Amino acid sequence: MIPESRRARAAAFVCLALALATGRANAAEDRFWPEFDGFYQVDPRTRVFLLGSATRAEEPDDREGKARFEDGTLGVHLDVALEPVWRTNRANADWVKDRYLWMRVGYNYVGNYHANGDRYHEDRGVLELSTREPVALGLALTGRLRWDARDIDGAYSNRYRVRGGFDRPFTVQGVSVTPYAHAEIAYDTRFDEWNRQRYQAGVEIGLTPFWRIEPYFARENDSVLNPSRINAFGLVLKYFH
Repeated sequence: MIPESRRARAAAFVCLALALATGRANAAEDRFWPEFDGFYQVDPRTRVFLLGSATRAEEPDDREGKARFEDGTLGVHLDVALEPVWRTNRANADWVKDRYLWMRVGYNYVGNYHANGDRYHEDRGVLELSTREPVALGLALTGRLRWDARDIDGAYSNRYRVRGGFDRPFTVQGVSVTPYAHAEIAYDTRFDEWNRQRYQAGVEIGLTPFWRIEPYFARENDSVLNPSRINAFGLVLKYFH
């Protein structure tokens, strides 16, 4: 059994993370973001990551009179755990399993189908470098640098994304639970500015040794694109093999 004090701290952690993620919610569009992630281990240091996601806007479809899925993404990636070079104190730890530093390279196909007939497709190359550093009280600081090389209907552009946050893994009656919160800013070369911010908080819950589920709330602000504010509830189903 988990002591009541630890449960209270965990609940306070999640509430704080959700408060940070929610922010001001006036004049925002509500969306649902379902996603499926598949992770397939190739060797102890390498795995394949498959992604399938969609966006469901709450605004009704003018033709059908109901909400519909408008955006879809399919992706394939290769994840590689990198051995610590400067952090020598981590070299003797299980740096592969804990993924203190790892790289992701991949390709995403993005399709957009709006109710008014507008549609586009995007070919997106992805390069990421992520890190995780345990600190005090079981907390771990997380960080990610990401480059999206984008071809949107034949027009090339880049998007640079910087993310920082924290998580806190623990176990509740034998179930793995990891609440987290992070914030990300993005620079879009189409507009030459840091136009997008996303604040996200959620929890990853282990269902079986192979399956996990991750509900989360995200708040996204964009100074250029429409809608300029989005409140999204996301639900990710993850499979590990």
